[in-house]
Amino acid sequence: MDEAAADDVIVHPNSTKDFLNIQLLLGSAVELLNPLGQAILNLEVEHERLNFNLSNLLAAAYGVRVQKDHQVITERVIKE
Repeated sequence: MDEAAADDVIVHPNSTKDFLNIQLLLGSAVELLNPLGQAILNLEVEHERLNFNLSNLLAAAYGVRVQKDHQVITERVIKE
């Protein structure tokens, strides 16, 4: 994903104990990846903001992969 497109995705807070907020473009596809890189959640985005409750997940490093058209960005998120 080029630098300008990467600015269209904001993942915060990082690190988190419970909630993760994502701001992105409409029509994006979002995957939450476990520490092994396997998708544990897939969503087609209908809003510009998502709020994930991660409180039921073990403490580890997870990935958030966002795809829009042919561009992909993956952000690392630390779950405490």
